[in-house]
Amino acid sequence: MISQRTLVDGRLAIIALFLAACLAGCGSGSDGEFQEYGALESPEAPGSADAAAGNGENQPAESQNNSATAEPMLALSQPPVVAPVPQSIEATPDITAIDEGTLTSVAAPVPGIGANSNPSGSSDAANTTPATSPREVKILIKDRTFQAEGPEDAIRVSFDDIDLLKVINMEPVTADAPEKMPQWLKQLDGKRIRIRGYMYPAFKDTGLTAFNIARDTKTCCFGSFAKLYDRFLVKMRKGVTTDYFLLRPFDVVGILHIDPRAFEDGELYQMYRIDDAIIIKK
Repeated sequence: MISQRTLVDGRLAIIALFLAACLAGCGSGSDGEFQEYGALESPEAPGSADAAAGNGENQPAESQNNSATAEPMLALSQPPVVAPVPQSIEATPDITAIDEGTLTSVAAPVPGIGANSNPSGSSDAANTTPATSPREVKILIKDRTFQAEGPEDAIRVSFDDIDLLKVINMEPVTADAPEKMPQWLKQLDGKRIRIRGYMYPAFKDTGLTAFNIARDTKTCCFGSFAKLYDRFLVKMRKGVTTDYFLLRPFDVVGILHIDPRAFEDGELYQMYRIDDAIIIKK
């Protein structure tokens, strides 16, 4: 009688023979020999030595060496994103800052003018007032009358009344401008006037004892190339201060002085000045 252990061993032997036969059939080549395959073997590139041998062709030795030493292709990474470098900003002189009644020349940045914007290397070509041919100076407004109004009977004057281009056709303005002014304009020197304008941006908001008054808020006045008669100094009355008015028109009452002043190089930075001023808000 055959034992149960013998039957189990026999069945295991039959299964092993069957698996061996299947593996031999699947792994054999055309010549009936068993071939081994690597688990992660990569396919040969076309034209390599092994591919040529499989096709029955002889590959030159140089081609075989190149195939053996060829470096694998690397994935191209995206080029780095370079942030744009902001243009450097050069300073333009001749902007007047008023603080506590002192007059100082400070540098103010001008957007759009950079260190590389002048390839010729000239430092003064980009940041100076465009040169203009001098006009023929002549009196265009021969007579003008004024009226007094408001507190202290101040004479009402407008920026057009002191505009030297409109009055005497002067451009550029020169230091001898007072000598060429009509008599009605000269007589305003030392008179208490009342003029309406805008406060040029100051360096603090409260307690101003002096500031610049400007004709308007356009580029001609709030930019770096304001005319001498479009923006000038106002000094407050002793013991009186004012706050900064942002883009808001107001009246100034004070004593007008026709007082041309220039830097050491001869360039004018002032033609008019108002002293002993008070502000009328309305």
